[in-house]
Amino acid sequence: MTWRYYNTAPMRGARNMAYDEAMLKTAPPSSVTLRTYTWKPACLSLGCFQKYSEVNLGKVKENGFDVVRRSTGGRAVLHDKELTYSIVITPPHEILNMNVLDSYYLLCEGIVSGLNSLGVDAALKKSDDRELSTPSCFAAPTFNDIESGGKKLVGSAQMRAKEGLLQHGSILLDVDIKKLFDVVSKDENQSSRLAEAAKTKITSFNEQLGFRVGFEQLKKNILNGFSDSFSVGFEEVTLDGDFFAKVDDLEKNKYNSAAWTENR
Repeated sequence: MTWRYYNTAPMRGARNMAYDEAMLKTAPPSSVTLRTYTWKPACLSLGCFQKYSEVNLGKVKENGFDVVRRSTGGRAVLHDKELTYSIVITPPHEILNMNVLDSYYLLCEGIVSGLNSLGVDAALKKSDDRELSTPSCFAAPTFNDIESGGKKLVGSAQMRAKEGLLQHGSILLDVDIKKLFDVVSKDENQSSRLAEAAKTKITSFNEQLGFRVGFEQLKKNILNGFSDSFSVGFEEVTLDGDFFAKVDDLEKNKYNSAAWTENR
């Protein structure tokens, strides 16, 4: 069995989200497509239903960050020193017969396998921890987060549409907790308090490993993790004009529009 693979260059937030949705809308029937990517500049992404008013726009501008709203749910993620993955599955693939939680759990196994192969003791953990009320995704573990050392390492979200399934997530190589809460809280005292509390809840790949690993090595191991978990190979996809036209349209008319980003 072969999965499709996109390895794309660093992009702005709106274009990254347009790529993910364009993958969902253009992938062939009964296919699985994996994409790995990074962000340039760093970007604060908001969950689909998250309030835009939670964003500290002054701090966002001061740091030179983008802001984009995802098509998936959840809370804010600061995409900075991380590798992001996305997976698209189209009908009638058998994984779509599973419920959201079970398919989410299954797909995360590939990420866990890839992280473990690099020496990180990562595992899926179920948690009902809601003690830390915060607009940041990484500050409060949810069902089926990937953790290491009891701290959240990978945050993911999934959506279903008539075209199939989209799941994407962030693998933190490094994390600046203070900077994260500066941009998701307008109250400086609250930001400092949340950042301090989050130190016990958030970790990064390099922190757990004890030394630095580059993006290319991590990509390779993530692909190998999926390959081992699902007994699949990968075929790198050549993108065509129709795909780029869809990306351009979604970027301009959806993800770069104030109507989408700010109207929540």
